[in-house]
Amino acid sequence: MNKFLVWVCSISLCFSNTISFPLKNAPESLDPALTADEYTFIVTSNIYEPLIRSSQEGKLEPGLAKSWEQKGRSIIFHLRDAYWENGDPITAKDILYSFKRVLDPETGSRYSHLAYDIEGAEKFANGSITFENVGIKALNQKTISITFKNYSANLAESALPPLTFTAFVPVHKDDYKIASGPFKIELYDHQNKIVLKRNKRYFKEINVEKMNMFIVRNDFTAISMYRNGEFNFIPTLQRKYLTPDLIKDVKSFNRNEIHFISFNFNSPLKDINLRRAISLVIDREELCAKILEGDGHPARSIVPEGFPAIWDQQPFAKENIDLAKESYNLFLKSEEKPSLRLLCDVEERSLKVAQYIQEQVSRKLGFDLEILALPHSVKISHELAGDFDISLSSWIADYFGPPFTFFEILHSKSQNNRSKWHSAEFDNLYELASTSENLREKTRYLKRSEEILNNTLPIVPIYSSISIFLSKPELEGIKRGTASTNPDFRDVKFINR
Repeated sequence: MNKFLVWVCSISLCFSNTISFPLKNAPESLDPALTADEYTFIVTSNIYEPLIRSSQEGKLEPGLAKSWEQKGRSIIFHLRDAYWENGDPITAKDILYSFKRVLDPETGSRYSHLAYDIEGAEKFANGSITFENVGIKALNQKTISITFKNYSANLAESALPPLTFTAFVPVHKDDYKIASGPFKIELYDHQNKIVLKRNKRYFKEINVEKMNMFIVRNDFTAISMYRNGEFNFIPTLQRKYLTPDLIKDVKSFNRNEIHFISFNFNSPLKDINLRRAISLVIDREELCAKILEGDGHPARSIVPEGFPAIWDQQPFAKENIDLAKESYNLFLKSEEKPSLRLLCDVEERSLKVAQYIQEQVSRKLGFDLEILALPHSVKISHELAGDFDISLSSWIADYFGPPFTFFEILHSKSQNNRSKWHSAEFDNLYELASTSENLREKTRYLKRSEEILNNTLPIVPIYSSISIFLSKPELEGIKRGTASTNPDFRDVKFINR
């Protein structure tokens, strides 16, 4: 047995009430203001407590705020008696400090724009006002008032991101690594392992004493370690690895994740004919059946199948080789044969999808795509820097409700707009949808937004995820749902011990 497995075994066997599981990629950062990938969220969602929580079914639940009420355009939050892991009380000043930190452009958060519905938040981020003029006020040590730009009959539900999302959780002014949530950091070996220990100052009693997370990029290796008892939980798994002995441990959940191609407009891909040609040669049905082996739905919408909203739109065209060749020939009338690079993750499934797209483009259009497979955090850095031609990307719903989360990544103000594509009409429709109080009206605006995406193709949806996870029979109560796919271990019980 190698040293890595010895370490895993020693941790698993020496502590009772321990959950051990793999992460396919190392977290980008444990600073919640800077997190932007699912592997980081799995970790940070267990270290930090939000102001309010969103349940599996999308219902709002108390977090650091024990209660709240709406007064006009404001929500008044009443904080519970809660403490940081070092014993410091969590107060209204901590909430103010954390919002200011996320909104400050020097912090570099990719999600600060999600709080722009708060009065004055965008102006502060742009440097035109001071934070004292932003609509976030401490009324006393245990009471916070947040005022929004627009009125809604139920502000707490319509303004979910800055209230529930990980990027906006309160952090300690001395060190962001000081925990407020159910677990605290015991060991952080970035590229190898992370160990979290129960935070005894957390306001709720929990049964899990430790969580051990290991960077294991290969599903086959993770399955072997699960069978050997070194893991008792696997967050996500491809169905092709399931064998009869594992079926009893399988649980499914709606991942609310869309996988798509991002095009860099600062390249030959600024020509829509080339973008359209690439989109039209991808046989999504074959990709899902043969490459993903049933682990995905073919996507012709930016909203993943099964997302909880009124959504039946599928504007993006199916494979059409004749139209693809026609578009490519139009491109060649003014441009030379392209030489393009396709970014993907080093993770097995991402690489296989990239190879499939590479083969389709080469065989059907006659030019080559060079694949560059990178660790997830490095790939994200390339995308943010604009150092790519085409990138295999994905987006998981950040919050519950109408599917704004899949559209905001293409808004001109979004730090997650990696294509650097801008459309004033798209932005306007998004903002109309954001401020409307009628669900059908919101959906109508978003559908018109998606028609713009179909006509301009800054991105191309490929497939939406079908997700399963494994947990040993001894673990009962792991929560994963429509509103939040991050595993919630707070109600886990260890049975047959």
